[in-house]
Amino acid sequence: MGNKYTQELLAEIPQASLHQMEEAIKGAQKGFQEMKAWSAGTRSEKLYQLKSFLAEKEEDFAQLISVEAGKPISYARGEMKRCLTTLELAAAEALRFSGEAVPIDFAAGEGRTALTRRFPIGPIAAISPFNFPLNLALHKLAPALAVG
Repeated sequence: MGNKYTQELLAEIPQASLHQMEEAIKGAQKGFQEMKAWSAGTRSEKLYQLKSFLAEKEEDFAQLISVEAGKPISYARGEMKRCLTTLELAAAEALRFSGEAVPIDFAAGEGRTALTRRFPIGPIAAISPFNFPLNLALHKLAPALAVG
């Protein structure tokens, strides 16, 4: 990973081996087993904690995004603001996430209402483009964390 402005090396990040990927997937499965039991309040609280952590390091992340992605610092700072908003929205949504009542009062369903319930089904895999590296990752991860 290099600085787009100076070409200075920022960090070396190795490509994961097949074994490392398999271990990461196993870890995600194990984490899912724990997280799916968390209450909505716990999920919301954890997302607010992540937001607080990022807010404390906001300028550091903005500087890193700027040099790594080669974008103006004002854009990187804007991305960080959006990241904080994304986490706040997901934390709030964790408390509202539910199912719905679906009227089926016709034909064989006459006089009935169906109830749906949403529930987590497992870990996700997400690909995030390079142009908004943290925010676009959080657009995928924050909702997934919010619902368990």
